[in-house]
Amino acid sequence: MALPSSFDPETGTLGRVGNTVRNFAPRTAPRASTYSVPSSSSSGFRNFWDKVNYGVASIGDWLQDSGANWIALVVAGLPALGGIISLLVWVVNVFMDEGAFWGILSIFGALIAAGIGYYVIVIIFAIAYFLTILLGYVFYNAYTLLIAIVLSAMFIVTPVLVNSSRNSRDSKASTESVTTSYTVQYCTANVLNVRSGPSKSNGVIGTLRKGDSVKVYSTQNGFSKISWKDTYGYVSSTYLSDTRK
Repeated sequence: MALPSSFDPETGTLGRVGNTVRNFAPRTAPRASTYSVPSSSSSGFRNFWDKVNYGVASIGDWLQDSGANWIALVVAGLPALGGIISLLVWVVNVFMDEGAFWGILSIFGALIAAGIGYYVIVIIFAIAYFLTILLGYVFYNAYTLLIAIVLSAMFIVTPVLVNSSRNSRDSKASTESVTTSYTVQYCTANVLNVRSGPSKSNGVIGTLRKGDSVKVYSTQNGFSKISWKDTYGYVSSTYLSDTRK
């Protein structure tokens, strides 16, 4: 899986293949040259913005020129190098473990794998090259870079906000479901004090009469939480029954 013999180290391309890829890539004309180099005489913010714009355009020009070649070369070259090493190790292991006959056969197998790997590397190179060219459009100028940053932030933040809102609604719905779940029970005492909390030390806020029905939401410490007027109250669970007596 060696690098193709057509690779030109001076241009960083794959010869005819690389030229074909470059001809199809949607590149723009150099842009940094269209901007005046920021001068020290420019005032304040304008001088700063001109420097940013010039720098971003220069990066975009590089990405769509030699940068695309070298980035694609690195992206394609790393798996090519890994493939070469893997094939060499495999062939050596076959020679050592299986003998010369199988070792020679493994060489033919490695050559076949290298041929297939060539086309894989070309495809990787082309994809990396095209993506780098498209990245150059992000660095067309400072405005396009800011737009890309904002869109990326929205793409990342929006799902987080949506999930947070959904979780909040689910939590609220769950809480409301627990709060509104109740059973109807009846008072069995002639007079039953309704207190402000689940303890005899809490103040009395009203009374129930025998046979009065109440909505019971929960029970704790021998007291039942009931609906009382516009709020909640607590009564002794001992004097409540599921049936009217």
